[in-house]
Amino acid sequence: MFFHKFTVSFSPLNLLQEKEQGIITSFTGEALERLESLGIKPGLRVTLEQKFPDLIINLENNWLKIDEKIAKLIRVKVIN
Repeated sequence: MFFHKFTVSFSPLNLLQEKEQGIITSFTGEALERLESLGIKPGLRVTLEQKFPDLIINLENNWLKIDEKIAKLIRVKVIN
């Protein structure tokens, strides 16, 4: 039996592991205005700093607490 290593290159933000980084590629759903008001835009580097008890992201050296429902709408290209 053969085993192949695989990697995930695109993911919703909420599925990253703590300290994992990605580049925001797009948003899904109706969250565009809300995300842009928070400064979350495609092309920015984001690090998932903490998953519990709150989801904390580092967005270009700005730390934000975001709801997991919002994090599910943010698509990132994993860069770690």
